[in-house]
Amino acid sequence: MKLREALEAHLVETGVRSAETPAGRLYDSDWFVFYVGSKRLRLFRMSENLQAIVALHDSHHLVTGYGTGMRGEAEIAAWELASGGCGKHWLMWSDRLSVVFLVAPFYPRAFIRAFRRGWGQRNLYRLDPEATLERDLDEVKRWLAIDPSAAHA
Repeated sequence: MKLREALEAHLVETGVRSAETPAGRLYDSDWFVFYVGSKRLRLFRMSENLQAIVALHDSHHLVTGYGTGMRGEAEIAAWELASGGCGKHWLMWSDRLSVVFLVAPFYPRAFIRAFRRGWGQRNLYRLDPEATLERDLDEVKRWLAIDPSAAHA
């Protein structure tokens, strides 16, 4: 299965994407959406490039198993920072660092565990998003050094 197909299914499962979204389009909207509880906030319009970067971030959730709630965002931020940072994507650096200061203090143990897990692994931010989404999911996990038997909780 290609990473794109797995990501599409993951986004449907997590409610980020509807099942009716056309194939080849990952997100229902061109807006960056942030959830506060059940409240959905449209923060800003995403360019095609930013959508590709968000797809890499969402792929990290998929391959690591970290959730998309507040704790999961703290964990994925720690994992992304430890596994290589955000490359040239300054907006992701900004977002990850804001999570470190605003969210991680509520989940210190989970944050530290995720940071330790990310150390020695890689992330996708330095790769071409479109080419990466066309790679085989298992191949991507191997490249990232994700141990499928490792627990993330």
